[in-house]
Amino acid sequence: MKEVENKKINKQFRSEAEEFVIQVQNVSKSYGDVKALVDVSFSVKKGDIFGLLGPNGAGKTTILSIIECLRKQEAGSISVLGMDTRKNANLIQKKIGVQLQNTSLIPDLRVIEQMQLYSKLYGKKKNKKELLQLLEEVGLTEKANTLPRKLSGGQKQRLALAIAIINDPEILFLDEPTVGLDPQSRHKLWDIILDFHKKGRTIVLTTHYIEEAENLCNQVGIIDHGKL
Repeated sequence: MKEVENKKINKQFRSEAEEFVIQVQNVSKSYGDVKALVDVSFSVKKGDIFGLLGPNGAGKTTILSIIECLRKQEAGSISVLGMDTRKNANLIQKKIGVQLQNTSLIPDLRVIEQMQLYSKLYGKKKNKKELLQLLEEVGLTEKANTLPRKLSGGQKQRLALAIAIINDPEILFLDEPTVGLDPQSRHKLWDIILDFHKKGRTIVLTTHYIEEAENLCNQVGIIDHGKL
């Protein structure tokens, strides 16, 4: 009887662990004398839109870059999709999509060519029809043959989002996705993010806009001076 009870308990613990696609435990990071993160802990459930809300310089981008395996923490542990970020960076990066604050666009490549390039870099090699479908999802079909310099700020952000989802990620990371955009462009991007979420994807975003967190997120962590 005791063995049966233990099996039930173990099964329950496994089920609860599988619910969380990101687990951050006691993570700290410093740059010289500046403490960017201090003992930060939080978990993100599968299918959530999790927001990190805080002012500029609060540590939002730092913790995001560590979760994305772009930087390493000095203390603590992080699990993404059940994998340790320190041991499985390459595997994790194949399963996530990342939109940086400033996504690099090549000046001489048209929008569709940018998509083709990033598709190859991700190892997905989507055909032109599939890439045009992605552009349609972000409202850029008519800009497929346009150079980046002729895109508005909002259109560049939408292109960056299309690039971030080109590998069909299980988790999408968005670092200040609407910073600098006018209200109309911001709301357009919100709609696109919510449409992507409806497909069952988990999204983690940083923002310093309270309104953005309220409209997009079902879970929010407030970070300031490196503390959550």
